[in-house]
Amino acid sequence: MCDVKDMTNKVTKIGLLGFGTVGREVFRILEEQKEYFARKMEYAIEVKSICVKDMSKDRGIAKKYFTTDYESIAKDPEIDIVIELMGDCPEALEAMQLALKNKNSVVTANKAIMARHAKELFELAYANGAEILFEASVAGAIPVLRSIREGLSANQIQSLYGIINGTANYILTKMTQEGADYEAVLKEAQEKGYAEADPTADVMGHDAAYKLSILAMLCHGKIVSVDDVFCRGIHYIKPVDIQMAEKFGYVIKLLGITKINGEHFEARVHPTMINKANPLAHVDGAYNAIEYKCNYAGDGMLYGLGAGGAPTAAAVVSDVIELVHSIRSENKINLQPSGFLSQSLVPAKPIDIQDLKSRYYIRFSVTDKPNVLSRMTTILGKNNISVQHLYQHGADEDQTIPLIIFTHDTLERDIRQALREIDKMDFITQTTKIIRIEE
Repeated sequence: MCDVKDMTNKVTKIGLLGFGTVGREVFRILEEQKEYFARKMEYAIEVKSICVKDMSKDRGIAKKYFTTDYESIAKDPEIDIVIELMGDCPEALEAMQLALKNKNSVVTANKAIMARHAKELFELAYANGAEILFEASVAGAIPVLRSIREGLSANQIQSLYGIINGTANYILTKMTQEGADYEAVLKEAQEKGYAEADPTADVMGHDAAYKLSILAMLCHGKIVSVDDVFCRGIHYIKPVDIQMAEKFGYVIKLLGITKINGEHFEARVHPTMINKANPLAHVDGAYNAIEYKCNYAGDGMLYGLGAGGAPTAAAVVSDVIELVHSIRSENKINLQPSGFLSQSLVPAKPIDIQDLKSRYYIRFSVTDKPNVLSRMTTILGKNNISVQHLYQHGADEDQTIPLIIFTHDTLERDIRQALREIDKMDFITQTTKIIRIEE
């Protein structure tokens, strides 16, 4: 429940932990939009303190704001809201816990900590009459969490498909539009600042897995460990895969997918072929989008900038505004940040990926030998895999021939068993790659 500290005070005071790209933009928005925010609420918003690592830097802001002591901000009785933008580090979690224990509400953009510690933080907030909101942790400026928590609260979310990593989407877009290979596009993305010097979290799907863990919690009311989210990256996608997708009417996107069927649900991140008629197929560059299906509201989609200083900061400030209304309300409101009662959130595991039934794109790399196709199709048939399309692509520079197969609906465990057998054959030159197809 919200603890109304001092209704005679017409200023809501903010403590800002971290002053990097997003933190600077949060400060700028709060300073530049004061008159605009005055039209939205009775109480002004004022940054009282900012925690940084290095006090010696000139940040163009009065030194009085800065400290290196995050504990002093988290425990400050004059501060109403602590904004945590420190990144995935132990100090960030400690700061949030300390703030909540001291009845200071928290706003965070920290997807990793929320994916790992959401229930614990929710319960800590409730026990101390505080709130915690985290809109900016998923999809930047797109109000996806608030939409699920509030706008779609009458519905059960039956399925959600998300393009929730801008770096991966930028790379796949460039590969699709220019026919370039993965390594060349990744290097260009790093040079332009769209990809980190170490892009592992983005291109291997880890960043999207954190976000999907949070989305699954809000969609289904289940605590999903990020370790249980099946996760594959885009590093193995080749121009031939892009070309084959195009030939058969598909586009390849890195998707976060969660679906529910009774007590069973899915939570997976991987490159996915989707039909070109799907709106997600046209989400290009660094943009994000979330497509959902509800039991009553039907189908919908949210689209916008998923990263960047200003878009992410705007999501942070939107949470601040919501908290100002809540904190200053005479009614003691608990916002239920997951959309579910905290006590009803229980740990749950998604189905094993091997139990997934889907269509598959399979790329074999073979040498030109007699009876290759008959030997392969025999193994596929033995493992209950029905072939819908088969295509032999031109030989690569090393004279390896990509042999492409699109399957009918098949269990993934059957696909894996067949590939274990086929990949042992003398005509296979490299490990076979698959891409799941979603209609």
